[in-house]
Amino acid sequence: MNELESFTGMRRTKKLLDNWLMNFPLAFPEGEERLPLVDIADKGKNIELTAELPGVKKGDIDLDIEEDSISISTESKSETEEKKKDYYFHERSYSSFKRTIPLPVEIVPGKAVAEFKDGILTVTMPKKHARQKKKVKVKVK
Repeated sequence: MNELESFTGMRRTKKLLDNWLMNFPLAFPEGEERLPLVDIADKGKNIELTAELPGVKKGDIDLDIEEDSISISTESKSETEEKKKDYYFHERSYSSFKRTIPLPVEIVPGKAVAEFKDGILTVTMPKKHARQKKKVKVKVK
């Protein structure tokens, strides 16, 4: 085994371990935030990611896509104030998360398409295809 094969194997193992750790089911105490649930599907020419983002506004979603991973992050702030006779209520809230998911194959980041509807984010990413090897028949003289 040469150094390149060894490095490739280590990289593949790291991706598998990272993916397992990110998807490891954890019990969160009441009131604690959890990372969004994510599914990744191989759709032939594309990789499709769906993420559940309930309560998130489309404008609060930030996607960063690389050839081998996708990062989803959101940040939202809200402030509520209510004044009545003999009553005053003022509350602020802030929530955010960031999750980076390794992809099973390399994709073309510039051609990814994202849609957000009813709290579900769907990102379609075309696979990066390795160059086809050309086979040429040479006549022997």
